[in-house]
Amino acid sequence: MTSLVHLAGKSLKLEHLVAGVAEAEEENGTKYYRLVAESMITAKEIWFIATQLLRYQANDLADVIAGESEILLIFRSKKSKLAAAKIELADEENHHPKRHFRLPLALHPRPSHIAQDDWLVIESKIHTETFEIRTPGFLPGFVYCNSKLGVKLNRLSTPDMQVAPGSVGLISDRLGIYSLPSPAGWNIIGQTIVDVTPETWHRGELSVGDEISFFEVSSEELERFAKSTQDLSRWRT
Repeated sequence: MTSLVHLAGKSLKLEHLVAGVAEAEEENGTKYYRLVAESMITAKEIWFIATQLLRYQANDLADVIAGESEILLIFRSKKSKLAAAKIELADEENHHPKRHFRLPLALHPRPSHIAQDDWLVIESKIHTETFEIRTPGFLPGFVYCNSKLGVKLNRLSTPDMQVAPGSVGLISDRLGIYSLPSPAGWNIIGQTIVDVTPETWHRGELSVGDEISFFEVSSEELERFAKSTQDLSRWRT
């Protein structure tokens, strides 16, 4: 297995995905690769490498999906070969200034499946904590953050059939903001307004390493905000 990407003395290695995905490539004519971190690489560095790989393999690369510790590359043809590409960059080139976005949040009444003690912690901390963006999530535009609230909520055994864009959910030690109407297995605790799409990430308007916090508003106040603008730049501090 050869080293593919080098960044500030760190490296990623090339792996084929597991057999289940390899079988799927025979059906749809695409090829999947996974880049897995060999040594300690931050989520921010993973995101930066993913955006750079789009440039190196633009002719045959259908998509690049960045996780917290790996990158999935999807090629248009199963005959594609991934050439080794070096991305040698100094740390200062990789780390743009961290941005902070302060978003309005209207908390819902306590869901019945969240214990009273956990809900009291959420109510007391959700408007005072800062949440770092770790990666785009499973849904296009989804904002996937760490959480220091100190509550460990499990995934719903019966997912909600559909939640609205801007729904704020918790699971384990993660906080997420839904970007589109979607079924939801996360514990939805409230609603914000923010227009985040894949293009928002691609244009660099939001990036891994940026931070989000919330200020308290009522549902009525949130509706008034929504009538004016949902542009993300409005909430940058």
